[in-house]
Amino acid sequence: MGDGTAGYNGDGEDNTSADLNGPIGLEMDGANFIYVADTGNDIIRKTLLTGYTPNPIATVVGTPGVSSNSGDGGPAISAQLTSPFGVRVDPAGNIYISDNKDHAVRVVNAATGNISTIVGTGTAGYSGDGGPAARAELNGPSNIWLDNATGDLYIADTRNGVIRKVDVFDAPSLTFPTTAVGATSAAQNVKVMNLGNAPLVISQITTPAGYSLGGADTTCMASGETLAPGASCVLGIVFTPQSAGPITGNVVISDNSTTATQSIALTNVAAAAGGYTLATDTTTVSVRPGNTSTATLMLSSSNYAGTVSFTTSVTSADGTAADVTASASSVSLVAGGSGTSTVTITTDANAANDRPRMPWKIRVAGLFSLLMLPLAFQRRRRIGRVLLVLGVSAVFAPGVQRDGQHLIEQREDVQRPGDSHGKSGSDRSGLGDDHRNGSIGEALERARQSAG
Repeated sequence: MGDGTAGYNGDGEDNTSADLNGPIGLEMDGANFIYVADTGNDIIRKTLLTGYTPNPIATVVGTPGVSSNSGDGGPAISAQLTSPFGVRVDPAGNIYISDNKDHAVRVVNAATGNISTIVGTGTAGYSGDGGPAARAELNGPSNIWLDNATGDLYIADTRNGVIRKVDVFDAPSLTFPTTAVGATSAAQNVKVMNLGNAPLVISQITTPAGYSLGGADTTCMASGETLAPGASCVLGIVFTPQSAGPITGNVVISDNSTTATQSIALTNVAAAAGGYTLATDTTTVSVRPGNTSTATLMLSSSNYAGTVSFTTSVTSADGTAADVTASASSVSLVAGGSGTSTVTITTDANAANDRPRMPWKIRVAGLFSLLMLPLAFQRRRRIGRVLLVLGVSAVFAPGVQRDGQHLIEQREDVQRPGDSHGKSGSDRSGLGDDHRNGSIGEALERARQSAG
């Protein structure tokens, strides 16, 4: 393969006349296809080996002569590599590449032709042992080796001077940070991908106590899922402790793969009991009928992280309808943080303080008049008594003066037979005027004179 000239003269050339540029890695699959890491051209190329018979060569991964770490999630033929060194192919036809200067290991799915990074962050370093491979750091990985029987991928982490191993067939393990009882942690996503050449049938996904698939990115169905070759779904796993202390367990995926089940180990540091304090910033609120006002509640968290919600109720002291409603907004707290809730108080048009009637209103005035009745002048003339009663009423119930005037005039017109002390029409008229305009004393004096 190659004509001994460094360079790139395009795809479609016979493998014996193609220009390569510093090829390093080489792999052959079960169908006699050879995969070449054409390092200097930043691509992976493929050709069929049939003895000495020339066959065309083609680029299957990368953009010739363009160095970069890009293209994850899209077609491998449009992605970019930087000095690929190693290349391996599994029985399903998936291609594994050690992207040397991008400090990562990438894989091309045989069913979809899309590329993704499975090991490394793209930053040179050394970290991540015991954690998810995609969050680990490599430094110039050169060669790789895939054990097809176990699914173990061995990586020569060249500049770190170590060999590292990733089980690409098994699910990762997840560690969650300390989360308060009753709160919910941030979700950690796990992608479930079918790397085989037949449908992957997931019959069930179970979670241990304290964990759930409540993450917003969850697309895998817990009750069952079928993934076509190259297809994937996401498990958004969250930690929701209901008791204090370390909580561990496994998310178990039951499927039709060779191993039948896949397990994702889950651990957390501790589930500390959470707490917060509540104080009022506004203790008294005045609201006019038919209006709205607000008050403020202040919450301070010690180690509680989560959402605090409120239930409100309004009652009146005498058990009658309060004509007032109240609501309080929820508050999201982080450990050691604080927040405020706004209490909204709304009154309808009937809401008001109950003010009892004053004792000198009309009904009570009538009672006072009746109580004074025995003290009226003990004369035979009824007019004296009537004037006294009406005089007292005039003080305590001004609203009945006009009725009182009518009563006086009516009673004066009724005299006993033979009574020689009756007043003329003009005198009666004068008495009526005095009652309307004069004082209580004048009214009483006229009553005495009339009675005499």
